[in-house]
Amino acid sequence: MRFQHGLAWGIRGCFLDRFDVDAVLELVERFRSKAFVGVPTIFARLINRNPVPARLTSVRVWLSASDHLPSEVRLRLPQFGALIRLFGRSRIPFILLNGYGMVELGGLAMMGIELPLLRGSGDLCLPVPPFRIRLVDENGQTVPPGVTGECQIRRRGLAPHYWKDKGDTQGLLTGDGWLRTGDLATRNRLGFIRLVGRTKDVIKSGGYSVYVRELEEVMLAHPAVARAVAFGLGHQEKGEIPVAAVELQPGFSAQELDLLDWCRNNLAAYKTPRRIWILASGELPQNYSGKFLRRELQNRFSKADGLRSPCPSPLVARFLPDQQHGSGCN
Repeated sequence: MRFQHGLAWGIRGCFLDRFDVDAVLELVERFRSKAFVGVPTIFARLINRNPVPARLTSVRVWLSASDHLPSEVRLRLPQFGALIRLFGRSRIPFILLNGYGMVELGGLAMMGIELPLLRGSGDLCLPVPPFRIRLVDENGQTVPPGVTGECQIRRRGLAPHYWKDKGDTQGLLTGDGWLRTGDLATRNRLGFIRLVGRTKDVIKSGGYSVYVRELEEVMLAHPAVARAVAFGLGHQEKGEIPVAAVELQPGFSAQELDLLDWCRNNLAAYKTPRRIWILASGELPQNYSGKFLRRELQNRFSKADGLRSPCPSPLVARFLPDQQHGSGCN
């Protein structure tokens, strides 16, 4: 866990070589930690352990960064910690901060604050000075409110290229000095920014754009699912089809058809994964910061049998547009 700004102000911090739920709970209790900083995977593992809320009563601020924090995790966090307590009861809820930054930026460029009475407010971000944000289309033109565009960021001092690169890095900065992040976002009329995914994580299926984040949120809402990763696989007719891999909660069981039915009931037909592989706990590949490695899953399942099955139920198939399901099952 990293909290450089707090350390700069002399705030004591606890660090672990590797994340361990039991060790974290013990440290929070021993030092009465008031702030907890981590990546979404850490939050998910902590919450999925179902710790006794009394062990986290000292936490006043949760700060998540590095990736998207699933809504199912955010909905369960209010059980733990509070900003102010009176007579042992929560009077003012904790603060949940969603930070957005990149190594290339050298700091947090946007921040979202989860408001207890406004579900999903943590997904709405505002720029952190001195950073400036713009959303543009494929031609570099600013998109209007409500339209998805690439998030580009600028501030003084942005390096023109990577370390030991001779300056010929393709696509790092635009001609007028904006950093291309590869993240997709929308902006409402009040100026709040909502990240919706990454350009490389958009599945282009039969002319439709499917955002993996939306699929993962739906699967994580299933009571048996602990972790979920959606990704695209090549398809002869559609270019790509959405699929997914999940890990189940300890003590829960589910079959692939159960999860597919869940998705069909909560997603548009063209967004529903065509296959969902159920993996053992810890089998979803991740990098050192906890981000899931979709490319590894794509390589693993690209030649899997049965990608054109299980078929949608007859009721679902009736409402699939012709260009979506072709002459057979996907």
